[in-house]
Amino acid sequence: MKYTLFLSCIRGFEEYCKQELKDLGIEEPISVDGGIQFNGDLSDIYKINCSSRYGMYLYSEIAEFSFDEKKLYNDIYNISWDKYLNNIHSFAIKVNSTDRRLNSQYTALVIKDGIADYFTKNYGRRPNVDKRNPDIPIYAYIHNNHIKLYIDTSGAPLYKRGYRTNDIHEAPLNEVLAANIISSMTLDNQMLYDPMCGSGTLLIEAAMKSLNVPAQICRDNFAFMNWFNYDPELYDKTKRELRDSILNKDILFCGSDTDEASLKMISGSVSNLNLEKNFTVRRRNFYEFIPKSNSAIVFNPPYDIRIAVNKDLDQFYEKIGNKLKENCSDSTVFIFTIDTSSLEYIDIPCIKSIKFKNGNLNCLLNKYKI
Repeated sequence: MKYTLFLSCIRGFEEYCKQELKDLGIEEPISVDGGIQFNGDLSDIYKINCSSRYGMYLYSEIAEFSFDEKKLYNDIYNISWDKYLNNIHSFAIKVNSTDRRLNSQYTALVIKDGIADYFTKNYGRRPNVDKRNPDIPIYAYIHNNHIKLYIDTSGAPLYKRGYRTNDIHEAPLNEVLAANIISSMTLDNQMLYDPMCGSGTLLIEAAMKSLNVPAQICRDNFAFMNWFNYDPELYDKTKRELRDSILNKDILFCGSDTDEASLKMISGSVSNLNLEKNFTVRRRNFYEFIPKSNSAIVFNPPYDIRIAVNKDLDQFYEKIGNKLKENCSDSTVFIFTIDTSSLEYIDIPCIKSIKFKNGNLNCLLNKYKI
């Protein structure tokens, strides 16, 4: 059976997502704003959820029709919902509308009522709503007086890779954003350093990409596991094939930070991914950092938004620039940070700059050659 699928992603990076799907064997994926449309079967749903680095959610379309608030309840009620869930399942509704005048919460309530009443009328009992961890998450996208309804196959967003321990870093970088940052860099199998590594997201995503480690290989909780036609044997086969594709290469990823708890988090993540031989992690101040020649360096310095640098930002970046010039000769440096005039104080010519959004923050990935 073929499904009409949509893999959402960070806006502006649809082409990374599209190429990834092609590499996974998807035929004729189509880029649209905020994601990729394509057709696929159950095997594709399992494979993409387990391996996509750039996707946020994988949705399976179940209906589309003209959006009319007055008719919405009836349109929802008339869908054969027992194809997708039963009254034992829990469900939740998420609505995304490009019309700011629309009350998304009220629209979600109408959709919920239509589904609940369908089951009450036909089966005498309605499924429960669970907003935190529903068995069957339902997503509605409304644009230009048109609505598309999807079943969310992923459940938790795909940036939740599953390799983390339960510890939480003070300012973690979203893993999908980190994967896009890494793919925007040019790396030639060089040793990669992150001298302000925090919980290690950039290094870990770089290692997973270089070694072809599937992004969600450590995760075993997806919403598609609650479907009527979930096939555990096919899922296990998909995971085995993905594990068999992991490369054995002698590339080294080196992280350092002053925070001992963060370094323990990295070690736990690396252990869960079985990448210990590819990582070295040590406690060290940035200003003591001296890489080997012809290395690549990437870091995401604090910028007084979530972690205070406790000093003037201009002076902070000036000190970074001085240390890079002093200690990192013949290296390529990538700095991901907010778009700030303080970057000028690094005082090294920027040879390439790429714009990113990190939540509501305007950010840059700047490339320097020392």
